[in-house]
Amino acid sequence: MRHTLFFSFLWVLASALLSVESLSGAEISQLVTSTASYSGPARVSAGTARLGDADAFSTSLRYSWQNRASDEYGWSVGLWWERFGFGVTAGTPIPNTVQTLALELGNNWEFADRWSLRTSLRPGLQSDFDDISASDLNATALFALAYVQSTNLTWIAAVTVDPRRDIPAIGGLGVRWRFAENWTLSAVLPKPTVEYQLGSGWTTYAGGELVGGAWRVGESFGTRTGRPALNDQTITFREIRVGAGLSKLWTQKITVGIEAGWVIDRRFVYGKANLQLNGDGAPYVGITLSGRF
Repeated sequence: MRHTLFFSFLWVLASALLSVESLSGAEISQLVTSTASYSGPARVSAGTARLGDADAFSTSLRYSWQNRASDEYGWSVGLWWERFGFGVTAGTPIPNTVQTLALELGNNWEFADRWSLRTSLRPGLQSDFDDISASDLNATALFALAYVQSTNLTWIAAVTVDPRRDIPAIGGLGVRWRFAENWTLSAVLPKPTVEYQLGSGWTTYAGGELVGGAWRVGESFGTRTGRPALNDQTITFREIRVGAGLSKLWTQKITVGIEAGWVIDRRFVYGKANLQLNGDGAPYVGITLSGRF
């Protein structure tokens, strides 16, 4: 069943790409991004009860085929995979792994002078992949409205929507502001930063990041951990990080980045079961590799 669903996703993506292969007169590009990060072990508690320690290792891979159909409109189709692995004490009600495998369908429309609307829809599987069924299917979305006030200042109102997350909609008003030579404030979720251009393709930055997601756990997950009420439930994992990083643009196409910092908030939430696990702070480190062709 797992392999059938996986290859079905690949077939749908390939069909979409082949159907537009013959388009001409459009600006075509491809984006590939891979990330990996590790958050160190820290105590996990349910209320005042200490359950043990947990760490987190995440990896992701994203491919996007992008078509700039006109000066005002562009669209994209791609595939997105993400995995979180948790090292936990035996019996702790946290799955060892959760994964997302989804299509990514995007649109970018400049509908008026200085105004644009970006949308992204990710239908797919969000599960611990223990017993895959239709219950693992979900769709998350992004909506972002931008107003370009000047070449150095852009206002952005954005929201991400995940029906299974403990907080279904997260977003707000942000700004991307080049406030001085080589300095840029990018105050936009999920990764607000202050950036400084060092020159020769090097950029350093500092800020925060919100990472995580929501997934369905297996039908017997709760029984195995001594909490039957958690069987077939949805778990939301969230980390809030603060840190700094350094990136390098190579040959105008490939960017490599590394960052490190501290996790100031880590939590696991089973909304319907009314259970929240809180984690203490911990160090983290991450790397990113992306290319546009």
